[in-house]
Amino acid sequence: MNANNLSWLRRAPLLLAAAALAACSSDQQPAPAAQEPQSWTLVVSVDKTDAPIVDATRGVGTNDDGETLVSRWTAGTTVEVYDGETQVGTLLADGSDNGHTLLRGTIRGTYTPGVSTLQLYSPAKTLDYSGQTGTVSSISQKDFLCGTITVTKVNLKNYLMETGNCDFTRLQSFVKFTFDYPLKSVQISADGLESGPLTVTTAETEATAFYVALRNTPGEQKVYSFLGTAANGQTTFIGTKRGTLQHGDYGQTNVMLQPSIENGNTSTWGATPDEENLGDIYL
Repeated sequence: MNANNLSWLRRAPLLLAAAALAACSSDQQPAPAAQEPQSWTLVVSVDKTDAPIVDATRGVGTNDDGETLVSRWTAGTTVEVYDGETQVGTLLADGSDNGHTLLRGTIRGTYTPGVSTLQLYSPAKTLDYSGQTGTVSSISQKDFLCGTITVTKVNLKNYLMETGNCDFTRLQSFVKFTFDYPLKSVQISADGLESGPLTVTTAETEATAFYVALRNTPGEQKVYSFLGTAANGQTTFIGTKRGTLQHGDYGQTNVMLQPSIENGNTSTWGATPDEENLGDIYL
């Protein structure tokens, strides 16, 4: 046997041992670490709609008749983005005079195309209906929307993310209450009103028309009670109205007032009136 063959035989046990050690080490290697969260550039399209306010994506103004709410986005409107219960970013809307707009911003996280979904809330997830002044501009600031988008593509080269379009849903109803006596403020209450009793105070000396955003239980008939205060801050009036509203509805109604018990009347705040004197909120 020549020297080369002997050399190979001497090394063979060492080679086999090294191979066995490598195989063992390979079996015990830890699984690849999960992808670290990244910052993604995101642009979301909100589809244009020519539907009435009940289906429109945004109602922030009236048309020329001063009565019909129209879809309109204010540039810079915030949209909070959530992955489950965690906020992962904020988008800003382009300005638009119709229901279509683009939302732009960055989010952070790890996402799988075709699987991961994100929840969008505009202008915020936390609902707050206080501070209304009875104007269209006031209720536009209380036009809370929510929607869900699915991640369709992630580009790891430039960290761009693509998603499906967003179809927003409204979380409240709008009502224009017209009172037969000018008021400085009005408190609105109803059993189970999710937005709670609301006090709406006009920025003017007094007003008869109050636009109000209400978060009600959709489809449930409710009796709304009103306690109005005149400009002098002392004279108060009460009234009631019945209504069944869905989220996204825009109703209008005239409310007849009468002096409250503080003014010597026997009626009490929040009392349920006779059905025949109640009347309905109409859409």
